[in-house]
Order: sequence, then structure tokens, then C-alpha cells
Amino acid sequence: MREMMIHMVQKEEIDCGVACMHMLFRYYGYLLDYEWLRKEMIDSNNGTSLQSMVNLLKKFSLNTNVFHTNFEYLSSQYVSLKREEFPLIALIETPEKELYHYILIYNLKKGIIKYSDPQENGVKTEKSSEFIHKIKYLIKADFSSFKENNNEHLLKEKDNFIIRSIYNEKFRLMTISFLSAIISIIGVLLASKFGILLNAINVDKSNVLLGVYLSIFLMLLLLVVIFRGSVTFFKNVLSVKTIKNMEYYINKKIIEIFVDNKQNNVKRMKSGEVLSRIGDSLLLSRTINELLVNLLPDFIIMIFGIAYMFFLNAHLTLIILGSCILIAIIGWKTFNKIYRNNLKEMQNYADYNANLLETIQSLDEIKTNGSENYYKKRVFSSLKNYADSSADKENYGNYISVLQNLFSIFFGIIVIFLGIKFVIVSKMTMGNLAIFVTISEIIQSVLLEIVLFQFQLEEFLTAYNRILQVFFEKNTSKSNKKTRMNVTNIQLVDFTLSYENKKVIDKTNMVLEGKNIFLLGESGCGKSSIAKCLAGLLNVYTGRILVSNGDNRFKDIDKCNVVYLSNESNLFTGTIRENICLGRIVTDRTIERLCKNFAIDDYINNLPNKLEEKIRPNQSNLSTGQKQRIALIRAILSEPDILILDESLSNIDIENRINIVKSLDECNFMKIYISHDNLGIAGASDYHIMNREIVQEVK
Repeated sequence: MREMMIHMVQKEEIDCGVACMHMLFRYYGYLLDYEWLRKEMIDSNNGTSLQSMVNLLKKFSLNTNVFHTNFEYLSSQYVSLKREEFPLIALIETPEKELYHYILIYNLKKGIIKYSDPQENGVKTEKSSEFIHKIKYLIKADFSSFKENNNEHLLKEKDNFIIRSIYNEKFRLMTISFLSAIISIIGVLLASKFGILLNAINVDKSNVLLGVYLSIFLMLLLLVVIFRGSVTFFKNVLSVKTIKNMEYYINKKIIEIFVDNKQNNVKRMKSGEVLSRIGDSLLLSRTINELLVNLLPDFIIMIFGIAYMFFLNAHLTLIILGSCILIAIIGWKTFNKIYRNNLKEMQNYADYNANLLETIQSLDEIKTNGSENYYKKRVFSSLKNYADSSADKENYGNYISVLQNLFSIFFGIIVIFLGIKFVIVSKMTMGNLAIFVTISEIIQSVLLEIVLFQFQLEEFLTAYNRILQVFFEKNTSKSNKKTRMNVTNIQLVDFTLSYENKKVIDKTNMVLEGKNIFLLGESGCGKSSIAKCLAGLLNVYTGRILVSNGDNRFKDIDKCNVVYLSNESNLFTGTIRENICLGRIVTDRTIERLCKNFAIDDYINNLPNKLEEKIRPNQSNLSTGQKQRIALIRAILSEPDILILDESLSNIDIENRINIVKSLDECNFMKIYISHDNLGIAGASDYHIMNREIVQEVK
């Protein structure tokens, strides 16, 4: 069993049960896809029921017990609970009776409870007599019966991409560690140069050979300094290379996960919050760099220096060790406060970043409706919160640093006075005292650096948790290869669609048939949500979606290529050819034919550079209809099995729209239209969404 107490802040208001389950599995060394957990567990507007918690644990064959508790039960039983029975998930009472709220209890003994509340910023410690009144149920999971089941939503935490980025550089890291040891030992010896020289002078009372001593000493000192500088330079170059490799690998994986995952986990989050979490990856590599370049050599200096001091004088060394222990205790006692301050700063920065980005994106609307002052106040408020929380974090760090420095200076003075007394009684030479004082100051300074590293360590852990909560690299042991299919049927099996915690479709069994299908219904009935579920862009349904080419052999829809087009077509800053081909090799003849079929050839042929014309930022040199046509050609070239057009012809004039629909009708794949306009497609199959059902129109 692992001993580390994991803490994670929930992403959304009703996510406490999800966060607790995520922490429970991480405690045992497993990482679960947070968004998959959310879909599996949240079963109402109030969050996660006890039954959903138990169902999830049973998916992994975990023996699970649920205890209905009360104060008397816990008061009598908590002493007998064994260490290996923790952690336990607890359902607790809240002021809002209808909401489910869960915490993860790590320990309950001797009148003290340690627990993680996903609504809070860190692991809490309280008197159990004041807390256990709130506990209504306890959930105990026995991980001795755990089965991984090759679940694509489960990874061993050591296999996640952040840990792998470190493991990939293990040989360089070992080399850096070895070089750090050499540099540190030489550094301690160089720091002792004055004391060594005093001892040498003391040996030769007549000073006859003083000049020789000095010459030899200076030559050796120069050689050692040159050697140390060369090794340090090589180590730092290697460290930079190592860190940049890790930084590249982590960001590469984040981008891959972000782009490859069709059921996008970040759609509910503000863009600024997403960018903030991606930016956290830089903090990870910066912390590892600090560990390699500074902390590792510091740690080696401390170990070697303490051993050297014991050789010089054991009594004075014990005093210095007492000082070091006191400094370390101060750091340990302030660990949680540092974590909370740091997390608050990061959350406030993400909020500021999100509000600023929203303001930039809405600038035209802000100008036209005269809401500049409102948006400025909104951004300024989040900026002030970030600045205040950042100042609180820095001030607290300064307070701890000053306190530790005061103890360091105090014990240093004691060492000097006692050392002089030892010199007077000939228990120590003046040279050895000089060496001891120099090394002791280095040791205490190094310890301060190591203790202060916990600030960066906490930033690392916070950033690590925030990234893992959003960017989960799925287990790719299962093949996700798509095969070309001539899809004629889509079968919905027990299909229930819930969107924004409201059921839109309730347990429908339906087969959608035909090459041209229309989804019809009033605004807000769920047409676009169904379309996005078919395309794998939303994961807010239960049941199954199957496809067939008419031979009654059905496959999961994710085995075929479903392309979704909305009425907002996003093109990137590049040439028209690049936007159409997306890296594919496509002949000019094919592109020209498609441009003619989809009524954009005249526009392109009149451009100075034709297909090589650059699309400007924000696509300002294209109309909305032109963007829709380019996006449609791009979709055709991706060879879809099913093409979903969600109002994606809405900004094209009627004459061109008729010609485009005729060209689409000639394409040999299924088309699903969502449109308020009559597109004049003969023989199309119409499906109406009403009263939480899908009903086929009989013609």
C-alpha cells in the first residue's frame, strides 16, 4: 500500500465523488480518466449517488462494503480500524441536504482525522470528535481483489506521460547526478581552502617554506577551480538538453491528447483555464531543472559536509544538526499552508487568464454594446485576486525564510563561541575551526535552499494534478483502427441522451436508414447534441450506437469515419490549398473538380495566387459561405463513411446551395442533415425529435 496522501480539487461543483474516486485509485498507483469517471458516476443534478460509487468500484472487481454510520458507531469503532483499511470514502452531511458530498479519509485514530475534501485546497487534519457527526456512510474498497481488465480508461500512474518523460532521460539524469557529486565534493574542499592554509602555516612555525607552501597551494587551487568549472559547464549543458527534451515530450503528449481525443474533455472549461493547465507543463520542467542543477548538488554537499564536520569536531556537528532539524521542522509544519497558498494563486491566475481571453474574443461585441467598463471591472477583479493571492504566497514564503535564517544565525554564533573555546584548550586548531565554520554556514544555507524547494515541489505537485485531471493518455492496447464502410443504417440501442443535466432522449431504440437523413425538431430539442454523439464529439449518452452496411452485422460507430460540419467553419492561417488538403497529396485536377462542384471555383480563380492565396488571420478575406464551402471540400477529401451537416450550408445562397446538394447526393456515403431549410432532396428519410423520442416520418 502507498503512504502518500493524494489531494485533488474537483473540476466542477458536483464533482466531489469523481475527485474522491480519482484520488482513491491514485493512492494505489492507478490513474483513471477523469472525464470517463464523470460520465460513469454523475447520475443526477445533485452529483454521484452511493449506488454509482459502488457500481464503479465493481467494474474493477473490487470487494466493496458500505457502512451506514452514526456518531456512536464511529466513536466506538475508529480505534479498531486497521491502518490497511484506509483510505475510506465518506458521504457527509452538508447544509444543502439534497447534494451528495464526499471526502476521502486517510486516517482516523487517537482522536484525529486526516482527510481530503475536493472542495478544499489540501489534506485536512481535525479532531475527529468534532467531525464524525457529519459522516453518514463509509465506503470501503478492498484493492487486494483489484483487476485491471485492460481498461482503456485506466493506467498505472507510473506509466503516465509525465513520469515517462523523466524515465526516458534516465541515463542523462544518472550522468548529471554523478557530475553533481564530483562538483559538490570539490566545492566543499574549495570552501575549506582558508582553514587548510592556516593549518599548513601552523606546521611550519619558522615560515621558512611559507612561499613554497603558498605557490604549491595556489597552483593546485587553480587546477581544481579549472577542473570544477569545466565539469560544471558540461553538467549544465547536459541539464539544459535533458530538461528541454522532457519539456518537448510533455507538451507533445498534451497536444496529442488534446487533438486526438474526439470526445474533447476540455469543452466545458474556459479557454484561459485550458491554456493555464497547458502552461503548467513548463512549471514541471522548470522544477525538474531546479532539482537537477541546484538541489541535487546541494543535497550531496550537505551529506559530504556533515561527514567532514564530524571528522573535525563531533560536538559542534551535533549543534549544527540540531539547527538543521529545527529548520526542517519549520518547513514540514508549513507544508500544507504553502500548498494551499500556491493552489489558490494558480486558480486565481487561471481565472484571470480565462476572463482576459474571453474579453479579447468578445472585443467587437463589447465595443458595439458599450460594455467596456463592465468587462474591464471583471478582468481587473480577477487580476486583483491573482495579485493578492500571489502576494500572500510570497509574503508567507518570506516569513518562513526569515524565521529559518534567524535560527541559522543564532546557532552559527553558538558554534563560533564554543569553537574558540575548543581552540583555547587545544582540542581544535584555528584552521580546523575556520574550515568547520565555513562548511557549517554552507550546510545551513544549503538546507534552507532544500527546505525552500518545497515551494517549488508544491507547485510541481499542483501542476501535476491539474494536468492529469484534464489530459489523460488512453491505454492504446486496443486497436482503434477505422475501416472503410458503406454505411446504410445507424442503430440506436437503449439510447438516452442527457445534456446539461437534463434528459433530451429517453431510452430510444431506433434505426436511422438511408443515404440522406434529416434530423428535424424545434430549437433546443437535441438535434445537434445527437449529431455530436454520432460523431463522437459528445459523450453525454448511455446505450450504444451501432452502424451497418445493410448486411445486419453491426459495429460500434467509432469503427467508422464520421465527419461533423457545423455552421461555423474554422480555417487556419495558411493557403487555401493547405486548408483543403490538410497535408494530404491531392491532385490539382481533383481539387478543381471539387471546387467546381461546390461552387467556389470562380472565387478561387479570380484570386491573384489562386489556390496558393493565403487566408488571413480570422479569415477576414473570406465570407462565411466561402468558409463553409472550403470546409465541405475538406470534409469530402477525408473520405467519410457518414457526413453530418449541422446547418453547414446555412450561409450559402439558394442557387449555389441547390447545386451543392446535388453534388452531395452523388457522393456514395451517408449524409445526415440538420437544417431549417427545405433542401429539396428527393427520397430523404425524415426523423423528428419530440417528447424525448426519435420518430420516423412515414411518407
